[in-house]
Amino acid sequence: MLLAHWDGKEHRAQSLKDHSENVARIMEENCFSLGLTSTGRLIGLLHDAGKANPVFQQYMLENQTEKKGKINHSAAGAQILRKLFFGTEFWTMPKKQQQFRTLLFQLCSIAILGHHRGLMDIYDPNGNSPFERMLNAEENQSVHDSFFNELNCKEEINQLIEKAQNEIIQLNTRINILVKGHSFEINNDKLKKAKLEEGMFTYGLIERFLFSSLIDSDRLDTACFLDKKNIPVEENRIEIWAELQERLNKELLGLEKLNPSQASSTLNQIRKRVSKSCLNAGNWPSGIYRLQSITGSGKTLASLRLALQHACNFPETKHIIYVIPFLSILLQNSQTIKETLHLEEHSDWILEHYSDFENELINASTDDNLQKQEELQEYELRTERWDSPIIITSLVHFMDTFFSARKKDVRRLHQLGNSVIIFDEIQSIPDNCIGMFNSALNMLEHLANVKVVLCSATPPLLEKIKHPLQWSQCKDIDTNYSKDMKKIHRVFVTDKTDVQNCFSVEKIAELAYEKQQERSNALTIMNTVSGATRVFECLKKKFEQIPEMNRPLLILLTTNLCPDHKKRRIQQMINALKENIPVLCVSTSLIEAGVDISFDVVLRACSGLDSLIQAAGRCNRHDHKKLGELIVFYSYEIDFMHESITKNTTISQLTRKLICSHCVLDKFKKAPEDFENNILSNKALEMYYSRYYEMIQDRVDYPVTSQGFTLYDLNSFCSCWCTEISKAKKSDVNWMMHQAFETAGRYFKVIEDYSIGVLVPYEKGRELIEELNSGNIKFQPDNLRKLKRQAQNYSVNLNESYIRKHKQNFSYFEAADLYCLKEGCYDEEKGVTDFEAQSWII
Repeated sequence: MLLAHWDGKEHRAQSLKDHSENVARIMEENCFSLGLTSTGRLIGLLHDAGKANPVFQQYMLENQTEKKGKINHSAAGAQILRKLFFGTEFWTMPKKQQQFRTLLFQLCSIAILGHHRGLMDIYDPNGNSPFERMLNAEENQSVHDSFFNELNCKEEINQLIEKAQNEIIQLNTRINILVKGHSFEINNDKLKKAKLEEGMFTYGLIERFLFSSLIDSDRLDTACFLDKKNIPVEENRIEIWAELQERLNKELLGLEKLNPSQASSTLNQIRKRVSKSCLNAGNWPSGIYRLQSITGSGKTLASLRLALQHACNFPETKHIIYVIPFLSILLQNSQTIKETLHLEEHSDWILEHYSDFENELINASTDDNLQKQEELQEYELRTERWDSPIIITSLVHFMDTFFSARKKDVRRLHQLGNSVIIFDEIQSIPDNCIGMFNSALNMLEHLANVKVVLCSATPPLLEKIKHPLQWSQCKDIDTNYSKDMKKIHRVFVTDKTDVQNCFSVEKIAELAYEKQQERSNALTIMNTVSGATRVFECLKKKFEQIPEMNRPLLILLTTNLCPDHKKRRIQQMINALKENIPVLCVSTSLIEAGVDISFDVVLRACSGLDSLIQAAGRCNRHDHKKLGELIVFYSYEIDFMHESITKNTTISQLTRKLICSHCVLDKFKKAPEDFENNILSNKALEMYYSRYYEMIQDRVDYPVTSQGFTLYDLNSFCSCWCTEISKAKKSDVNWMMHQAFETAGRYFKVIEDYSIGVLVPYEKGRELIEELNSGNIKFQPDNLRKLKRQAQNYSVNLNESYIRKHKQNFSYFEAADLYCLKEGCYDEEKGVTDFEAQSWII
């Protein structure tokens, strides 16, 4: 018997035959949503063929730890396929058949070759092929023979190849239908290129899907052997969905009975209609849909109603996944869903995959609390697998699932098939990720039977770029947004924008205080941290002249505060507003989305029109009788008119947004009737987005300017390296796929952040710093991981050059690779001290 795994402590063995068969069976299940069950089974059977090598068998039995990772057992499976695919009959096949044969070979062999090391580049920047290099590792025919003798599967392999070939032909037909759906109006040559790019990009996503399926299948079976557990049977979730739908319906009925006096209010009538529209949309098939609804319309429960209705109607549904960009919304929605569905007794029905939830578990899992340590280990496995019915996660985790180089991220990709995925605040997709995001959603909907719902009060025109989002024919779940805006007239806009009269710090502070005195509370939103801090300091200086009992609660919110500090400040304001205590808040845009807080007046330094609409959502949210006021002005922070002329293509994102907003505001002043007499209307928003996307067409495919390529291209044709590829070409076979998976994954970050996380002396952060200074921390991998996760809630991101310039204010712990801010450098009101401003004052 050939071994796949050996437990030396208990002298237990798992045979190569059993492991290969188990993995093949799980692969069939994992690849079902794509219609690639035979392809999956083929990969599963062959993935560990190299373990038939006597050297590997000896390594396992003798526990030769020094050889771990040094014996290549991944190449044999791919080499077996190469012999079966590219025999003499291959060269006599019609060209089209050769292409499909080659495509299938690459899809299978890349997953097999990379299932331990990770996805490799097919071609690298020098035109060389790491894929070919791995494929051409030393070959041993006796290993192949031993494998087939052990599994007795040669005939099945040949049959699977033919079945898999048919699956790929059918898949290709569906991909052609996908790329033909392009509606973006560009010249024919560019349109043709965009279609070809998206087609090959989609094949790259299929490769990642197969790779994800293999990693999960292999690790799951291995873990079950080591833990002496049976492989979990994939459950039919019909009963779970029915139970959850019943609980939701009871809660919705209870909410109506709880407030009978408010049932007839305009806002409640809108909530009922939006909820009913979502219920109806739950009967629609997989597709990409849009839910645009006003603030306070009950979007969270309405979208949950849609998802559960879909799951009950379509029994193959595996997951309901919420993807949310901001931690504040994640926490709110997660709490709402858990309370509404009463998930206390069924915690395994929901997975919360975001930093705050991880930190809670880490803080509880002390060295002497074994139960909590086991819970943490179980949670970490669940975050890799995403096998829970309901998953609530961040946009960063979702995008990393598709494009990260880390295997633990890619492992969960196949779980997205046969799911309902709901995105909140979809306008927050970073500009450079839009092209890849669109193509990923197109692939999920067209090929993996996924229903996608994009929610926002300011939905971007994602169909207006080179690689457009393929909306379903009936894309809008509710079509009454504009009518609702007129019915719920909660805010009037005061336009004080004048390019010749940008507001100074003093003028902003004066107007903010004046409005707060007039209406009890006010919020001022600036575009930069320095802008918000200067207004705050100006107000603070003004308050020195006012008796303390007459001063409002003054709060500053910026990214110079650590997450825990921000959360406490927001809660402090919410509590004060509930008790009718006067509040004056100065913030950056971090308050605009996902913070359930309402002010009577909002002052907004002009930015993108979508930001102005989001800012209006922080004003009179609960529809009081007296209208709220949104005041828009140009700030001293940036001379956008001058920058747009002098810097041309290198202008900042904020400048682009200001230029587009200025165009719309200017047209509105001249002809308000063209915009339904409302600068916050959909017509104004569509004009803004149309102009904005025209300006960023060269940025949406994730350009890596320093290297001269885009990540979209690296995940598609690698056309940027075509000269190098043709020069270095060695194989007789014309490879269909050229993707540089590893290089693209290395450069990919959802948030391009050239800053460093710095642990600050605030609350628990102070304790962690003291512990580091004491020298009592053991710097083992598990301890370091726990420490870094604990530090996240008490860290602020600072520019690397800023840290170098003021290095005397920081400590660096090399063993933990962690910067800490020294005591006295973190302010209770402003967070991280501006050292440059401080030295100037001194």
